[in-house]
Amino acid sequence: MTVSETVRNKAEVDHALRSCSVPPAQIATTTGVLLVGIYFVVAFPSVLTAPADITVLAISLVVGAQLIWLSAIDLATKRLPDRLTYGVCAIGLLLAAFEGSEAVAWSALAGLAGYALFAGLAAAFLQMRSYAGLGLGDAKLLAAGGTLVGLEGLGSVVLIGSMSALVFACVKFSRHRQAVWTARIPFGPFLAIGIWCVWHHGPLLL
Repeated sequence: MTVSETVRNKAEVDHALRSCSVPPAQIATTTGVLLVGIYFVVAFPSVLTAPADITVLAISLVVGAQLIWLSAIDLATKRLPDRLTYGVCAIGLLLAAFEGSEAVAWSALAGLAGYALFAGLAAAFLQMRSYAGLGLGDAKLLAAGGTLVGLEGLGSVVLIGSMSALVFACVKFSRHRQAVWTARIPFGPFLAIGIWCVWHHGPLLL
């Protein structure tokens, strides 16, 4: 490894460490407002049909806030802070604990399956293309989502996230179609909205 490569790698590591703590002022207000609006629209139908429960509403607000904050940070820095991801994971396991030890075991298994799926895909992509396509932050976020939606919801989360990311890329690069397949787009926000959709409305019926 040359000196220039060593310096560049160190700079990338330093940037990654700094990105884990992003001051609120660096997050675009318009992005935050847009994310809040999307999350509200997704959740509103289930709020109307579900019985009024202040505890459930409070938990939903906390999960939504964490997913929105994760999305905003990923859009700004292309990083997903572990502390927020682990917070979503903890909520999923805590909710399962109210249903008993078996539910906790299944929730944890779904989390492990989500992580293994994306970590395996990331390793395979890196091996084939020699550059990262998915980060371990995405794998951790899918793991956190798995604890919330269970094994049966993981496929729907990935499908919703992938389709929404593809639509976003097509719209953003509508004048440069080739860029849709080569551009580096943070996947965390789309994965997060997939988690939010499935958590509120259940898996897709295909």
